[in-house]
Amino acid sequence: MASHTFAEREEAAAGILLYGEAAIPLVAAQAEHPDPEVRLRVRVLLARLSHNDFEAAITAFSTGASDQLDGWEYAKKMIGDGKGQRELFIEATRLHREMMATLDEDSNARALATEKTADSVVHRMMVEFQPPQRGDAVALLLASADRSMPLPLVAERVIVRSLNYGITTQTMQDALLSPVYQKLIGFWVRRASDQYRSAAMVISLQHKVPESIDLALDVVKQYVDSRPKERDNEIVEVRESEILEQAILVIAKYAQRKHLDALEPLFVDARPLAINPDAPEDATVPMQIQVRDVAMAVAIKVLDGDLKEAGYTNPREHAIVVLDTRSLGFPGPEDALRDKPAKYLNRLMKKEADESGPDESHADGTASDPIAPDADRDATVDKGKGDTKP
Repeated sequence: MASHTFAEREEAAAGILLYGEAAIPLVAAQAEHPDPEVRLRVRVLLARLSHNDFEAAITAFSTGASDQLDGWEYAKKMIGDGKGQRELFIEATRLHREMMATLDEDSNARALATEKTADSVVHRMMVEFQPPQRGDAVALLLASADRSMPLPLVAERVIVRSLNYGITTQTMQDALLSPVYQKLIGFWVRRASDQYRSAAMVISLQHKVPESIDLALDVVKQYVDSRPKERDNEIVEVRESEILEQAILVIAKYAQRKHLDALEPLFVDARPLAINPDAPEDATVPMQIQVRDVAMAVAIKVLDGDLKEAGYTNPREHAIVVLDTRSLGFPGPEDALRDKPAKYLNRLMKKEADESGPDESHADGTASDPIAPDADRDATVDKGKGDTKP
């Protein structure tokens, strides 16, 4: 490369490229050559050798002929191996090659690379006005699968922004990619921070991510544990109301019978939710939606009951979130109209427990009866003296 003849220098460079990756150490050794032109040629050759080698590795990987991409061993354990998995992994690798290489390292290395990658995506969005790409989300979602790794808030911010772009909807319509992408989203949803829990549940409802059931159950538990029982009739604060409503709807969409136990404390919660209810034009008493109204409706749906038969006036189903919560209210705060769905749900749960046998009931073999804790409950309600508050 230091020949005095230009043609010879060109011929030498072309010959080096033919050696491929094997020539990199020899070329790199000339990086500090005193001739400026040689140093320039070294930089160009190293870039081309690296690029050519990378593209060859990508081609071999995409066909399944090779597994030689950094980070793939980690990713394969998390999402499995297949054409869809490899396609998404390649997208992430093209955008964030350095970060993907850290996936096979420890949690500390992943955390540092995750934050650096998220910062670079934010810079691209804010400074270059470029939207996040699917490969950005794939890289960060793969990292979030490591539950022992602290997930930076900036990474969650980018994940949410990425998942709210149209590329996610397109991906979910792709039969090859959607199962892989749903699994990736599930990694993050299960560990979403308090700041992004609401967004995580909205995304999981939109894009069919059943792993969100764990997050929803945790939200309900936190609400129950912190509920101010001395202010049972005060309206639930707007933010708390929103996230509790979303959690209940996630349970409606993905719950199994065993998950209903988590809803039981809500069946007697008379606090009004911050939801604007539907109301008939001739209504004389304002409609109100209480926590128990939504919780009982969800339980009835999970148990294949009929909401109209249960006493809800005009319940509406929803294609995405199962139920339209605005349609689940009753006139005012009175208990009388709410006694009917409470009794109906009791009967459903008793019937379900009887059919499933003692294994699905309490340890002593008795059926679960969360709304009517004693045998005289129905008789008391019939007389109009029942108190459904905790």
